[in-house]
Amino acid sequence: MKFGTKIIKKNKNNLTFLLAALLAACLLAPAALTARAAGDSAGTDSLMSDHKIIELTDKYLALLSTIYPEDAARAGMQGYQSNLDPRDKQSETTKKDTILALRETLAKINYKKLSPSKEIAYQALMELVNKKVFDIEVLNRLQKDPSWYLESVDGIYDILLKDYKPFQERLVDAMKRAQALPAVLARGKENLENPPDLNIRLALEKAGNAYASFANINVLMNRMAQDDYTKDQIKAVCNDAKKALKDYYDFLKNLSEEDKPYVDFRLGSDNFAKLLKNVYGLDTPVKKISAALEKEIEETKAALTAALTPIIEPALSPEEKEKRTNKKGIIEIWPSDYYFADAAYVKGPKYKEVLNAFLSYYNESADYFAQHDIFAPASLKILIAPSPKYLDKKGENSVYLPPFPLLTRQFGDLLVALPDTQKEAAPVLPKLFTYAKIKLGAVAKLSAGENMLYGAAQEYTERLLKISADPFYINGWIKYSVNLAKEKGYLSHDEDLIHVAWYNYKTALFALAELKMHNGDFNYTQSLEYLTAAGINNEEAAAALDAAAAAPCTYISAVLGEQEFNRLRVKYQKKGGAKFKLSDFHQKLLSTGRVPLPVIERALQQAYERKQVESFFNTLYF
Repeated sequence: MKFGTKIIKKNKNNLTFLLAALLAACLLAPAALTARAAGDSAGTDSLMSDHKIIELTDKYLALLSTIYPEDAARAGMQGYQSNLDPRDKQSETTKKDTILALRETLAKINYKKLSPSKEIAYQALMELVNKKVFDIEVLNRLQKDPSWYLESVDGIYDILLKDYKPFQERLVDAMKRAQALPAVLARGKENLENPPDLNIRLALEKAGNAYASFANINVLMNRMAQDDYTKDQIKAVCNDAKKALKDYYDFLKNLSEEDKPYVDFRLGSDNFAKLLKNVYGLDTPVKKISAALEKEIEETKAALTAALTPIIEPALSPEEKEKRTNKKGIIEIWPSDYYFADAAYVKGPKYKEVLNAFLSYYNESADYFAQHDIFAPASLKILIAPSPKYLDKKGENSVYLPPFPLLTRQFGDLLVALPDTQKEAAPVLPKLFTYAKIKLGAVAKLSAGENMLYGAAQEYTERLLKISADPFYINGWIKYSVNLAKEKGYLSHDEDLIHVAWYNYKTALFALAELKMHNGDFNYTQSLEYLTAAGINNEEAAAALDAAAAAPCTYISAVLGEQEFNRLRVKYQKKGGAKFKLSDFHQKLLSTGRVPLPVIERALQQAYERKQVESFFNTLYF
């Protein structure tokens, strides 16, 4: 080592050249050898095609930075944190032309000639591009989605909540975004053309919450205030933004009260099929997906009945037992009995201890999974804090925010939807924040759920697969994690089992309602009636349908994604036999990044084949 150090000190320029040459050789030699071994141009074609994918990936990322600055900032690209997406007609035309040109170039590539890793990157890039085309051409958010303009407020929270650079720099960026907000909302009033009533209702809720919670933004900015901005300047910018939000809310209110032609918010069978096939790459016919969901409902209903029976049956009066006894002499247990069972479990933390309870279960579950060799310890830190009202999700007691920026993965956030005061919390806490519900939330969103998912991607993972938001991978992984925690004994108490059974049953129901609604078989009212008839209360059913309306495939992706993870686990367990290690399987699966559903198996196979070799740079000492 002394000899190496001496050479480095005397020949820094030569070393720089040597490193560059060796690195180029390391990168190019395998491809060159492959081409030579093939005895024809196959290897060269593959190398050239791979290079094309790298080039198109760079073009896509450049596209984000120029016309999708909010996405660019979330991904971790520097220099775009102060910009909001323009959201005007000319920009949308430019976006469409650019995205379509990129898709056309992608379509000319024969992906079968790509190396395995680049084929997966190709599929991920195609999904990202097709989703943006779908948003422009089918959803037509410019004219039909008033909530799209309000997403600019999310962009302000992005900058303020995430500790990714010094306070003062973040304040400058957030102030510029807040100053741009009124212009964005003004464009919304100009561009919207008879949006669907449901879209207006959802936007009204979002606008009202944004206005009411803008005080949080003011407070956050004041905490960062130093030299560039005084508190009076911050207050002035926030007041202008609040006024713009109030004007936008009034505009939407007038839209909702106008007598205008009905516009359907549903995708319809043709567009729904396009979303499944063209965007997410699923060739499975809708009828087959529907049949799979119906089977899932039957199985999860049976599991829910089994979990509820020991609680409900003893609580029934003799008259009720007689009423419920069917012709076979069996006392029927209904899915809606879940609400009775749930009301019986009220043990939970006091108001000031809710956040600590989430952290405690996060640590407990992480230790449990590591000790039982189910998951390797998660590498991503987590911040647990009260949620600004604007970021609350209807029907959930907490929301997980991925790390920001995604490419550097500093830490994730769990924002807990606590009432503002202890007095307001009194009637809410026993319903939303029992220990069992917090425990389930810690599994789904922290360990082993979303936080682990975002923390497990390796440094060599393709950039596209780090910024992907594929719902089948993400939502499927969350559902898989919950059921794995039950299978492996972490969620094992009676209350845990009831909540898991209910979660599975209602997710399957929501998925089928989502499919039938967007496929045109049910309208919103029929979907609501279907869910309530199946035992879901009106509040939960409405919240689920709103989520499905805003983001089609929210629940379908959870069911189908989990099924794919289970299939792969069974396959590799059989293949590995006694040598199969569950924690290793999970680590390899998550290390692939968030890949599209059709190529998860190929990505996993590649992860198993990848050999861990010592880096050349580890042998040098500076």
